[in-house]
Amino acid sequence: MSNDKHVFDKGLLWASGGGGFFVVDQLYPGNNIVTNSDTNNEYRTIAKERYFYGSQFDIEPHHEILIGHHWSTDILDKIIVNKMVVIKPGFITELLLFIKRMTARPDTIPNSMWLIRMINRIENKTMFEDWNNFGHSVEVMHFTKSNAIFNSEFKDNQVNNMMYLFFFYCRSRGLVYTIENFPVFIEAMYKDHGYFKLQTDHSLLNNSSHPNIKNIDILEYEEVFHTDYDLFGIDNDIKKQYAEKNKELMRKMLGIKNIGNKLNELQ
Repeated sequence: MSNDKHVFDKGLLWASGGGGFFVVDQLYPGNNIVTNSDTNNEYRTIAKERYFYGSQFDIEPHHEILIGHHWSTDILDKIIVNKMVVIKPGFITELLLFIKRMTARPDTIPNSMWLIRMINRIENKTMFEDWNNFGHSVEVMHFTKSNAIFNSEFKDNQVNNMMYLFFFYCRSRGLVYTIENFPVFIEAMYKDHGYFKLQTDHSLLNNSSHPNIKNIDILEYEEVFHTDYDLFGIDNDIKKQYAEKNKELMRKMLGIKNIGNKLNELQ
């Protein structure tokens, strides 16, 4: 082994939605659960021990685990990874990503940028001709309070992305802003944004080895979280509790509008 290569004890690459931040939080505990989401099961981590591939920061001596959402092509020649786990993209990771983005509040830059992108996808410019900031804000507030979808709350003068997008969707399509139209909206979100069309060109599907990775497991989400797979020594009961919460989130979303036979599969 060359002395100029940084050695990562662990590597974890996962498709967005695949639970990687939960894993990092178990390895390097902290106050890392996200409070701006109605899932109550989402994590972020700023643990100093992790190096996030794509961050464009330098690798430092204290970095113990390489993490990221894509195959780390341009740094693998410069590092050693003793044990890497890859969680591949699939239907479940895509659905969980969809749910967690929809139920987040737009109070971080990534969440706000995602909301802007989604609004742009459904925008009909005529909807702004009779725009009423206060009046429409009251509509969104009351809809959220009275329907409690995903236990959504009107909290800190803010609602989640899904509530905003449903309002924009109804306004842009001339639909009545009522709970009866919510499944129509969810189905449109499924179809319009193609979340459940597997990315066959995803880097985590098309790479499987490198001489500087000493040991690697490439797995489906279900293999990692719904079996007794040894995930860096994380307690299987804690891992399964996290996975069960995610399963309940998926049941809730598919209960609004199913996709194929996926709800029955989860049951």
